[in-house]
Amino acid sequence: MNERILPDMHASPHGETPASFTGCPPVTPEEIQQGETEATLTQREFIRGGLKVLGLMAAYGTGALPVIKIIDDLYEKTHWPARPARFDLVPGAERLGKGGRLNVVFPGFGQTDGYAAASELFAAKNGSEKVAALFKPPQGYDALDVANPLSRLIDEHQPDSMVLYCVSMGDVLGLETMQYIVRHDKRRPGKSLAQSLPPPIDHIVLLSSPSDKFDAIAGGPVADALVSFGQAIDYGGGPIGKFAFDSYTQFHRDPQLDKGMQGAVELFSNTMQEVNNNCPPKMAWSDIKFLFPFSIDKQASRYRIITNPPRTKLVYIKTETDDIVNYKRAIRIFGANATQLGVEMVVLSSGNINHANTIGGAHTYGEWDNGQTA
Repeated sequence: MNERILPDMHASPHGETPASFTGCPPVTPEEIQQGETEATLTQREFIRGGLKVLGLMAAYGTGALPVIKIIDDLYEKTHWPARPARFDLVPGAERLGKGGRLNVVFPGFGQTDGYAAASELFAAKNGSEKVAALFKPPQGYDALDVANPLSRLIDEHQPDSMVLYCVSMGDVLGLETMQYIVRHDKRRPGKSLAQSLPPPIDHIVLLSSPSDKFDAIAGGPVADALVSFGQAIDYGGGPIGKFAFDSYTQFHRDPQLDKGMQGAVELFSNTMQEVNNNCPPKMAWSDIKFLFPFSIDKQASRYRIITNPPRTKLVYIKTETDDIVNYKRAIRIFGANATQLGVEMVVLSSGNINHANTIGGAHTYGEWDNGQTA
């Protein structure tokens, strides 16, 4: 099923976008208001506990910050060895040669890579288009760290067109990286990082992506506070900070964990599992710092440089059950800024599955895209 939002290319970029629907019923103003109210209430609960964590870190952490950083660095080097960012084609894609369409997958928050999503997308496209996945560096990253390997990928494969395939907050990474490639090159001022300007972008695909940090139903405002606090005390994230924050999130999900020794042991055990998972703290901190200033409502003109109207389409794929991102608000804000961004917006539903489901998303997008070229 799909909904199409077709912006009037002469309308005010901040006006409401007209819509016609061929499948799912339109999102009503009442539903949007209800969703935003529910998100705000959840955020308030989350903030109360999050501020307690920040207060404890302020009271006990700043004096011991040099020691904390040393412990963090030693622990991270053991568990998450440093490596540069890279883009890898999925197996089978290399046989397609140069030219054609290149799909680039940007993973979501806390995900080290987009390999699984890329493999699912390659299968959904029946192996007919090249698909590459971003592998984030565990030691943290910025836009240049991601832009350099993507420029090399573009130069090597010389695609005729591109698709930015963004899992959840991967939209921030995709948009920021592409605009950086177009705008920056110290070797050749005014030129792209790539040997030539990147090829036209056919689609910007968003799987349950936020339009800004406040679309994050629980954690957006807390991430906001964390970044401000980290900058104030010069702390760039690490296992100890991750332990403190994960302890809070574990308790937020189950307040009974503070009941007695058994609850304390369970809380500690659960938190240690989170600390030792496949999400490097400095990488996650970089994710937060990318999302922290992002707002499509305020920055649509910033990304207009990478779109090619009327060719480029913004394809938003929502799920019917999403407790991570307030997709109704996100769709409304992306839709209201479609004209300024230089895109036609299409909204698809992948059904009653969880947030940013990459299997359902790949199938939904593949089916829609095949219909466009049939």
